[in-house]
Amino acid sequence: MVKKLIRIIAFIEIVIGLSTIISLILGSWFSFPSKPFNVFIFVIISAFASAMLGVGLFNYKEKARILLVFFSGYIALTKIFIFLNLLKLCCEISGPIPAYIKNSVSIIYHLLLIAFFTRKRVKKYFVKE
Repeated sequence: MVKKLIRIIAFIEIVIGLSTIISLILGSWFSFPSKPFNVFIFVIISAFASAMLGVGLFNYKEKARILLVFFSGYIALTKIFIFLNLLKLCCEISGPIPAYIKNSVSIIYHLLLIAFFTRKRVKKYFVKE
């Protein structure tokens, strides 16, 4: 069951990364409302990192597990700061889903990732490089 959950999460991370990259590239080709170049690059790099972490999780790489926990904590804290109005981001990626819903789901998802990948039962499946 643990291995299956690891694979599902790996797949989710790959899908999140690749779908973000594809949508940004298509959006820039078809001149959808664009973001400033620095925001575009940041999101592309983040999406690529998500996809690569997913690949690492599929291969049970310890570094991928540790980095996912670290980045999940960073993202969860960032979203919490946004809710508390301690952080304002320029140029969020917009869409049909309200930001507070996306941020809420993101906090829950990333906190669950931290809880799951820090358990001893899960850690034992990962290979140190």
